[in-house]
Amino acid sequence: MPARATNITIVNHTSQDFHSGSVNLQHGMLNRDVPDTIPKGQSADLGAESDGIMSGDEGWVHYKTAAGDLKFHFDNPFIGDNSYDTTGPDSFSISSSGGDGNECHITWTVTEKVGHGHK
Repeated sequence: MPARATNITIVNHTSQDFHSGSVNLQHGMLNRDVPDTIPKGQSADLGAESDGIMSGDEGWVHYKTAAGDLKFHFDNPFIGDNSYDTTGPDSFSISSSGGDGNECHITWTVTEKVGHGHK
C-alpha cells in the first residue's frame, strides 16, 4: 500500500470535448491511466500514488479544448498539506471538492461562464 495516493475525477460540464489527455509527474507513478478524451457532459477518473520510501505524489494533468488548454495540478506530499491549483481559458470556471488526507480524492468540475456556450 502506498504512503500517499491521489484519486482524481475531472467532470466536463462544458459544450466542448477535452482532448489529448496527458500527465507530467514530478513525484510518484500513475495507478490509473489518463483518459485521452473527456467528452462534453461526461467525467473521467485517474490517479497517482507514491512510489518510494517517505515520498508523496505530485503532477500536472493537461487537456486541450477549442477554447484553450486546461491544467490541473495536485501535490500530496509525505510531509505537509495537500495542495491543488488549476489554469484554464477565461471562458471556463473550474471548481474543486475534496482532496484531504493521505489517500485522497479530488473532483474538479469544469463549467462555462455565463455568456460562453452551453451551461
